[in-house]
Amino acid sequence: MDAVDRFVAACAQVPKTLWAEPLAVDQWSPAEVIEHVALSNALITAVFDTIEVKPLTETRTRSLVDDEIAFLFYGGGDEPPGVAEPTGQWVDPADASERLQRSARMLCERSSQVPIDLRCVGARHPVFGTMDGVQWLLFAFAHTERHRADIRRLLKRLATV
Repeated sequence: MDAVDRFVAACAQVPKTLWAEPLAVDQWSPAEVIEHVALSNALITAVFDTIEVKPLTETRTRSLVDDEIAFLFYGGGDEPPGVAEPTGQWVDPADASERLQRSARMLCERSSQVPIDLRCVGARHPVFGTMDGVQWLLFAFAHTERHRADIRRLLKRLATV
């Protein structure tokens, strides 16, 4: 939740007049970025609803090492097409922030309800391969931080204008 709190705090600094404006050419607006992160959290929550409750086997091993997850987004890789694409309808910053916080709370609650050790269950990510339950939570954190960086870059540009 700390990552989400930092993300919301950064978004609160975005002038309302720029909320729906793209961050740069071919980039989402702050409104779309926050919506995307919330939609991604909902998809990850769904992973915990359907995660296979059987141990990862040698043929279904993790594709990543935990320490790599924080660096997945270095280099600015694109989002998988068709996954958690924003609708552009989250026009109210306060409502968008609340919806993001709610998505993060739901993810935390659902992951805590998995009846076995999260290291023993896994699901495949469309780009990064099989991740265990703990890695999915680390991914959600890293994904939130990745997009908070988008907002921070905007705020830095505004401060130099």
